Amino acid sequence: WFNIHLLHHNGLLYAMTRYDTIHVVDVSDPTNPHEESSFATPDIDFNRVAFHEGFLYISRVDTNTDMPLKVDPSTGVPVAMTMPAFVHDCGDIRFYNSRVYLACTDNGLVVLEETAPNTFTLLAKDTRGAQAAFIKDGYLYVGNGVDPG
Repeated sequence: WFNIHLLHHNGLLYAMTRYDTIHVVDVSDPTNPHEESSFATPDIDFNRVAFHEGFLYISRVDTNTDMPLKVDPSTGVPVAMTMPAFVHDCGDIRFYNSRVYLACTDNGLVVLEETAPNTFTLLAKDTRGAQAAFIKDGYLYVGNGVDPG
């Protein structure tokens, strides 16, 4: 199936197609949007994207080894990161204060902190499963995909 994820930040729209490309579109004038740039990302299966401190953070799915990516949006070049090995197959990626919240399906909700540049360490893990995460007014909301009925 085909997946597109959109992220708006500072007048730019990052349009991410599931398998191959990120398009950066200037939408500061909504009557005249135009593509600023795009970069190919072969063999990367996207799920969600977040913008934090000048970088795109992209969660990846459908494998047991693909950790999230940190990408320089001006070049499309990934930045090397260190994370716990079980952080893979993630959906939503959210930032709040100095923490990163990842909804990693069967691995649950994972809370990380950047302890050194591009090095993330585990703060907490809830293994009940997490498909989606959202932060509003300091509260974290997690959807696990289980029918409550």
